[in-house]
Amino acid sequence: CNDGQIGSTPPPPPPPSPLPGVPLSAKAFADLQAKARKANRDRLFVTWRNLANGLDCVNIGPSSRCFCGHSYKSHAFYENQTKRVKCRVPGCKCPCFRYVNGRGSQWVRCQCKHTHEDHRSSDGRMGACSKRGCSCNEFYATMKCNCGSSWDQHATVIERASERASQGRTVEDLGGNENAAHAVAGGITSFVSLAHGIDRAQLAPSLALPGPNAMTAIAGGGVMVTGPDDGAASASNHEALVGYDRDGYDGPRRLEGGD
Repeated sequence: CNDGQIGSTPPPPPPPSPLPGVPLSAKAFADLQAKARKANRDRLFVTWRNLANGLDCVNIGPSSRCFCGHSYKSHAFYENQTKRVKCRVPGCKCPCFRYVNGRGSQWVRCQCKHTHEDHRSSDGRMGACSKRGCSCNEFYATMKCNCGSSWDQHATVIERASERASQGRTVEDLGGNENAAHAVAGGITSFVSLAHGIDRAQLAPSLALPGPNAMTAIAGGGVMVTGPDDGAASASNHEALVGYDRDGYDGPRRLEGGD
């Protein structure tokens, strides 16, 4: 009866949440480094591309998310010969990286109004919607990209650096240096490469389009390089990104008049 005290003994605190992953052993890490160095000789570039005009709308980075829920760096980024960039997370059977649009808590939804997670099985593969009462058999988004084209006119494209070079596409390494870390960079090559393809095309068509077709696509109206989002703020962002690539980035700068 708790000796006249009100209430009862509080329950013990819950156990700590499990870590999101298990650190690699020294040998496993060395093996991964060796694979990355080998793959870096003709590394994979990954983009979310408009198939109609060839615009690389999104350059995939190490932390870009796959439909299986895991990042690009958690996939076999070193498989530059087979391009079978399957997920390396234990228990996940995702056969190849496939970009899902979004970030944070905001992700593209299916036309059935449910999330890509509702279309994902416990082993990471995509399929029918699992929401009770929903008869949707396949994930299909109705969103439009910033380029003006629909979601289904895009695809995740995985190609080797040599293949991109043959098309006249950008293949420079990060910072102009070569090291094993570049193998996991996906489509990221510079600060400018973080911007959307429309913004990169405004700076220089060759940053987002294949060389021989860049000016043809712009002149023929195949790619829109101006729009309602253009303006002083956008121009300022472009200038900052170009400045970082030209002069280097030494951390955040204090604004004039700031504390």
